[in-house]
Amino acid sequence: MAQTPTDIVKVGRVLAQFDALRAERPGTSIAEAAKVLEVPRSTLNMWINQYGANPRAKAADAPRDWAAEIHVPKAPDPDEPIEDLIARKAARFGRDEVSREFHKLVPIQVKTPGPVVIVAVGDPHVDSDRCDIHRLVSDMKIIGRTPGMHALHLGDVTDNWVGRLGRLYAHSSTTAGDGIRLAEHMFKLAPPLAVVAGNHDLWNEGMSWLSFCLRQSGVDAKLLQTHGVRMELSFPKGAPIRIHARHDFPGHSQYNSVHGLMKEHLFGKRDHINIAGHRHIDAANASPSPEGYVHWAFRVSGYKAMDDFARQIGAQEKKMAPALGILINPLAKVQAEVVKPYWCLEAAADYLTFLRTRA
Repeated sequence: MAQTPTDIVKVGRVLAQFDALRAERPGTSIAEAAKVLEVPRSTLNMWINQYGANPRAKAADAPRDWAAEIHVPKAPDPDEPIEDLIARKAARFGRDEVSREFHKLVPIQVKTPGPVVIVAVGDPHVDSDRCDIHRLVSDMKIIGRTPGMHALHLGDVTDNWVGRLGRLYAHSSTTAGDGIRLAEHMFKLAPPLAVVAGNHDLWNEGMSWLSFCLRQSGVDAKLLQTHGVRMELSFPKGAPIRIHARHDFPGHSQYNSVHGLMKEHLFGKRDHINIAGHRHIDAANASPSPEGYVHWAFRVSGYKAMDDFARQIGAQEKKMAPALGILINPLAKVQAEVVKPYWCLEAAADYLTFLRTRA
């Protein structure tokens, strides 16, 4: 018969008294102890053999047969099997690896003969009231109507204020939604060769709508790259030209505005042209390379004509033009003429049209 909790307590009390009696009177037999404890000898002997010690502890040590007590059905697992998860992650890693290798140097095939002009478009900040929107639209129209002229955006398409900086929209006549519409219109006027996303573009999930704006303009969204893009332009005739464009390059100097770009050419990837934006200043530097070509380093200021933050920190204004036309003529007779900068897009478009007509 199963023991009730009351019985267990009683048995435990009797066995504890038995242990105390044996400790006080060593050699006391079970029969003698049964008389003192007033329990039958056979009962005391059974309890000692069954429990030996505290019966509650003994009972706690006994395993429970849970299956005999209750049945709980196994719930379906909502997660994918671990083998499928590993396979999916391996496939994603493989795609990322292929994409990374491709973007190390994006091959661009120039199909038409003659030179081209790559227009480095500085930070537009189209939703800022300080953006020279008339100049921006005019320049995009020049690019859009001139064969052989292609836009390369250097980032910060909109202000895209986030966090505590979102309060700045209260001082702007342009909403965030209007900024997206302006960006989409800009890309439609001159579908870009590539777009580098700047720090402002990366805030607030900005890459999603920037990719959307590009698709709306008919441009492959894969040409949108965070921070920087490196391209090699191959021509029907002449040697290829490599361009490394970034929102900014690491390394700065108060004595040289293109210090980081020149450092990249000396200690990093050796390309014909390095271009950056971000700092809202203009600068250019040309230097012959040991390989025989001329390396150019350009920094482009952009269309934000007035900058409250620059005035706040006392930065000097160093601007020549918001966009830079870079003429690339692979058939030039001297290396110094293969790459030629134009700070006036109208002049660049006119000269490009003349050269392509002659070609």
